[in-house]
Amino acid sequence: MIDDYTTTMELLVKMEAQLPIPIYLTRTLTQLMRGQGVRLVAKQAL
Repeated sequence: MIDDYTTTMELLVKMEAQLPIPIYLTRTLTQLMRGQGVRLVAKQAL
């Protein structure tokens, strides 16, 4: 737990600078979603 407001705010700024975090679908998940009718491309950042 961080009790120092300034330190907390500095950490939040650093965390927000890393967002958004890109995700990549695996081939298995892509195939599963296609089976549900969702059009996706494997290895494409979402």
